[in-house]
Amino acid sequence: MNKVCIAVNSLLLFLAFFGHNMYTPVWIEMLGRAHPLVLHVPIVLLLIAVIWENWPAVRGLHKIGDFWLGIGACATGLTALTGLILSKEGGYDDSWLPGHQWGGVFTALFSWGWYAFRDFFRTHKRPRQLSALVLAIGLLWTSHQGATLTHGADFLTAPLMKKTTETPLFDPATAQLYEDMVRPILVAKCNGCHNAAKRKGELSMETPDMLRKGGESGILWDTTAPDLGLMMQRIHLSENDKKHMPPAGKPPLTPTEIQIIEHWIRLGAPFEQKLAALPSDHPLHILASNWGASTATKAWNFSFADAEDISRLNNATRSVRPVNAGEPALTVSFFGISTFNPEQIRELSPIRQQVVELNLNRMPLAGMDISLLAQFPNLQELNLAATGIKGDGLEAALKPLGSLRRLSLAETAVKSTDLAFLAAMPNLQQVFLWNSGVRDSTEIQALRTQFPHIQFESGFQDNGTPVQLNAPIIEASQDVFVASTRVHLKNFIKGAQLRYTIDGSKPDSLHALLFTGDSITLDKSCLLRARSFLPGWVSSEVTERQFYKVGALPDSVWLVHSPNPQYRGKGAPTLFDQKVGDTDFRTPQWVAFRENPAEIWLYFAALRKINEVTLSGLLDIGSYIMPPSDVEIWGGMEKNKLILLQKIKPEQPRALGGATKKTAYLLRFPARPLHYVKIIARPLSRLPNWHPGKGDRGWVFLDEI
Repeated sequence: MNKVCIAVNSLLLFLAFFGHNMYTPVWIEMLGRAHPLVLHVPIVLLLIAVIWENWPAVRGLHKIGDFWLGIGACATGLTALTGLILSKEGGYDDSWLPGHQWGGVFTALFSWGWYAFRDFFRTHKRPRQLSALVLAIGLLWTSHQGATLTHGADFLTAPLMKKTTETPLFDPATAQLYEDMVRPILVAKCNGCHNAAKRKGELSMETPDMLRKGGESGILWDTTAPDLGLMMQRIHLSENDKKHMPPAGKPPLTPTEIQIIEHWIRLGAPFEQKLAALPSDHPLHILASNWGASTATKAWNFSFADAEDISRLNNATRSVRPVNAGEPALTVSFFGISTFNPEQIRELSPIRQQVVELNLNRMPLAGMDISLLAQFPNLQELNLAATGIKGDGLEAALKPLGSLRRLSLAETAVKSTDLAFLAAMPNLQQVFLWNSGVRDSTEIQALRTQFPHIQFESGFQDNGTPVQLNAPIIEASQDVFVASTRVHLKNFIKGAQLRYTIDGSKPDSLHALLFTGDSITLDKSCLLRARSFLPGWVSSEVTERQFYKVGALPDSVWLVHSPNPQYRGKGAPTLFDQKVGDTDFRTPQWVAFRENPAEIWLYFAALRKINEVTLSGLLDIGSYIMPPSDVEIWGGMEKNKLILLQKIKPEQPRALGGATKKTAYLLRFPARPLHYVKIIARPLSRLPNWHPGKGDRGWVFLDEI
């Protein structure tokens, strides 16, 4: 057993210290993926061994103790080894990975040491007890780091947080669609699996750039597709489907949350747009008002409805779901205008106590008996928008609803004279009246004066200010290509004109190239920039994407200085794997230099005529990631006789601010045949005085050459 421990731990130590650039064949990767399968084995075995060695009643049974210690030490070494191999696949947060990795190495070595010197520990009580404590702490520490790495830093405390925090409310007049409505949903329901530390499916959903990029299955949305693309496909799958999102066992999205995400995507998934800029009849206005309260955890004074009743009442035209997982309150929404009838409301009688949200938007209630609505004593949210109702019967139907807080009468013929009964509804907080019979601003003001405890929403007042178009979506299967690649532009606004440039200039409506619907063929490295134009609209912001054409691939590559241990990627091979990184500098596609320059040697066995070198880099000013102070290209026929081919000093930022973005450093020089090329990119030796880290060294991040 000891020989096995020696072999396993020797290999473990070697790879831990010298395996940074290790190449892992497919069968080795499969071995690494066994790590989650075997990691619980050594924990159990070592705990049994610790108890056995310290339990007086059985401590004398040395052969059995030898078995537990030996098999536990071997299993620990093998588990640490598979974990080390798994880490080479990347996709793990470098801020947590070293702690887990070295905790595993320490635990493996310490358990082997105990086994090797077991006779000593059996005759010395204090060292034995101290070793048991150290081993237990090592197991707990390593396990905690591993759990954090795969589930996120707040995984353990998440249940407590859910009980003590509420979704913050926001002012619809100033709210931003993404920041105030969409992002809180993603944080609560998606980021647990799709974050920088745990990129399930190679997808992180923490930042706008990560959302735009998508994951290994592709981009998340397509506003031109009938189903709006991958994200909505996964959300609408059956809960029994293994690809349903969120997965089984995770808090599901509520119907309101699904509608918010869907309508946001239909708008083109804008990240800067304000709610107030939308037309007054847009569904997101009502959803914005309902969502803040519907997602907050509340204490209810009624019991759970019968599960069979809920299941029976769910059908193709009616959705009955919990407002929040684990709570008795229910939300009910109706679909299918042509098949709707009042009996469908009457059928909700078995769950009338639990219904707190009722959405009848666009259902044909005109001429129907709306007094059926009075059967829901705990109703708090009622949407009657575009239902065709008038003032007749409104008081009889709504006055009994003493718990009602929000009411939508938008796009109905209800007049201000029909609303006198609101005085008898002390809990009512908001009434939505846009495009209703209450059209005059004077009438709205009179209602606000008459009912000061109620907020009357008359919707967005169009003052003729043009709305800004959303930027085009740039679709391409690859950023790095050998011969050519095809690119497609999309915009969800019908009639929008898409123009682009490939020379780095800002597209305008007159001189930029016009996208005609056919894909764009790129056959050289370029920065593609695109904008949307449409008469009557403000032209969009510029969206851009860098493309790289592979020219000469070196036969061998080596680095004079190793990358910083935190951001080493796979070393030199990362720079020529034809895969660019994203704006998350923690992903394994980046190699970074700080203490030493990035000095990269390339060798071409056959003479190659070269006239251009491009370095793909990253700019994140707040994280000290700056352009290099200078970049040099040296080349020649012999390694010891190189000449300087080109040198540039990239322009440095002059202030904080600006989003994290990809950048490129292009060096051109007269073409010449070369065997050897040396690239030197020097980090800033001192950050400027305006930077919070003034005087400190800057970082240089590279992902491809």
